[in-house]
Amino acid sequence: MMEFTHTASFNGHCTTLPLSSNNVTLDPTVKDKWGRPALRTTFMNHPDDIATMKFFMERSMELMDAAGAIKKVGSYAENGQTGGVHLLGTCRMGNDPATSVVDRYNRSHDVPNLFMVDGGSMVTSGRGQPTMTIMALAFRAADHLIQAARRGEV
Repeated sequence: MMEFTHTASFNGHCTTLPLSSNNVTLDPTVKDKWGRPALRTTFMNHPDDIATMKFFMERSMELMDAAGAIKKVGSYAENGQTGGVHLLGTCRMGNDPATSVVDRYNRSHDVPNLFMVDGGSMVTSGRGQPTMTIMALAFRAADHLIQAARRGEV
């Protein structure tokens, strides 16, 4: 039986550069059970993303050294993220329908009764976990939706 009397773990959350090659499209051949095109998500980390992951791992190892760690295990995803990611920016928020999908209330520019409230409206995240920002955007969208419904716009 192994005993751990002192253990430490470091996790670094990095952003991913927004790239037009990272996208969500309709698959030209794969269909869902209703015969509609399936979603295709295409994603690869930019080399700068990998360098940032490596930087965080190296700083974590320095922290372990400074703490007097006897045994260290360090790794980063050399070929890109493998899990635990928040992919953002699939339906950009903005005022111009030509360059964005939803308005500031997460309401579709093209379909007035469609609200998309998730991380898709955020092209990047100020920090690694966008959940609280997504929740705030959802509350704001809900308030706007209620007011629009009261005015008979939805």
